[in-house]
Amino acid sequence: MRNLILFPLFWLCLVGIIQAQSFEQITLIKGDNPHGTGILLEPKEEPTSILLLLPGFGQTADQIFPESKVQNVAYVNQMVTFVVPFGPKLYLDEPTIDHLNIFFNYIIDRYPALKNRIIIGGFSAGGTLALRAVEMMNSADNPFGFTAAGVFTVDSPVDIVNLWEYFQNEIARDYSEVGINEAEYVAKIMEHDLGGTPYDKPEKYDALNPFSVKKRGLNNAVHLRNTPVRCYHDADINWQITNRRRDVYNMNVAGASKLINSLQLAGNQQAELVLSKTQGIRSDGSNHPHSWSIVNEPELVQWIKSILP
Repeated sequence: MRNLILFPLFWLCLVGIIQAQSFEQITLIKGDNPHGTGILLEPKEEPTSILLLLPGFGQTADQIFPESKVQNVAYVNQMVTFVVPFGPKLYLDEPTIDHLNIFFNYIIDRYPALKNRIIIGGFSAGGTLALRAVEMMNSADNPFGFTAAGVFTVDSPVDIVNLWEYFQNEIARDYSEVGINEAEYVAKIMEHDLGGTPYDKPEKYDALNPFSVKKRGLNNAVHLRNTPVRCYHDADINWQITNRRRDVYNMNVAGASKLINSLQLAGNQQAELVLSKTQGIRSDGSNHPHSWSIVNEPELVQWIKSILP
């Protein structure tokens, strides 16, 4: 509802356009893999850029659309939207890089003229992967076939070591059944994949980590010094205290604020922390700060257009 208030005429006009949109399912990984199918939305007019969206942890591509209208705003602004699923991952290990490259190579082959006009954004774990992917794109050992013009995250953890520690705190608090189940499940996956905890295998975690909250300097985020970066968050501390018994130190916005501040101190004046002015609302109508709805979609698309080369 927040954007209907801010942009009433825009959204009234958009309703008719949405009905004419045609979403194309792109299955690139065969078999029983539920994350082998991406979703493509092409604008009617000649496209001028590509928006790559990464959904949340373990989500399929279609799960974005009930939660966000960014693809609709991109549609009327001559942007191709391609939703790339990646499975239950929080970090870019080799299998995940190979998985993403299947989709990235497809979209570049389909729109070679737009190779230098690509933006990557993601929700939750999708944003964590997006950050690390863009860091790797800007490094000497770029495993991808392009370099993104910018990156944005939607309530994403920026530090996977800090995230693992948060999971331990969530389990110890023993308050929210949903939070505890998530913490136990995801921490177990991390420890299995990486051969132990961050204390057991610090070098493995450090290599995959977009940013370290505890360490000095930018570490891997040094590769974001010259890239436009946005981190979207709903800093609703009272919701977290009331519903999850969490404080600000257990919110994703804490790490993101340090990342953005560190980037600005390093000279990146295109690094921004964007705080939602209204509560996050999920598609079922419930208030939740961990939601796509904290993003003002028209304003995001205008930002994307402003940073494209």
